[in-house]
Amino acid sequence: MFRIVRTTTLDALRADSAALPAVRQERDQAKTEAARATDSAVRAESVAEKQLRELARLHAENFQAERETRVQYEGLRTVIQQVTEERDAARKERDQAEREARDELAEIRRDVDRLRAAAADPETGESMRHAIAYGVLRNLIDDARARGLELGRPFDLVAILLGFDQAGQESPGPLPVTDH
Repeated sequence: MFRIVRTTTLDALRADSAALPAVRQERDQAKTEAARATDSAVRAESVAEKQLRELARLHAENFQAERETRVQYEGLRTVIQQVTEERDAARKERDQAEREARDELAEIRRDVDRLRAAAADPETGESMRHAIAYGVLRNLIDDARARGLELGRPFDLVAILLGFDQAGQESPGPLPVTDH
């Protein structure tokens, strides 16, 4: 079967036929570019998946680090609270010991003042001074003997005369302080 074709149509068909290799080349080039684009998209998707996995890992590590930090913070807070309580208790003990020492020192001062007043009394002062001297001398001799020192003849004689060496008797200790 034959067809009758116009020259303009034939020219158009010939032009299309001549353009066909260029169009095929463009098509092949488009396929190549599409394949490259697909490969790039696959690679980009792979890179994105790797980055998402890395981000998830980093997020998990960050979460674990924050949890450990919270645990450490709570531990440090507990230690600080415990140390603070111990410090406060030590301060209270120290303050109590200072108060007791001040009270004891005040009591000693009052005793010394009473002894001074008693020693200065015109009626009993002399016997009070003798009693204090007797007590001090007895304490010195007892202390020297406790250290194993040889007192020598004059001190042994004084100890015998004042009754410090009475057999079976212990030294009476410090004399009591009385108010007059």
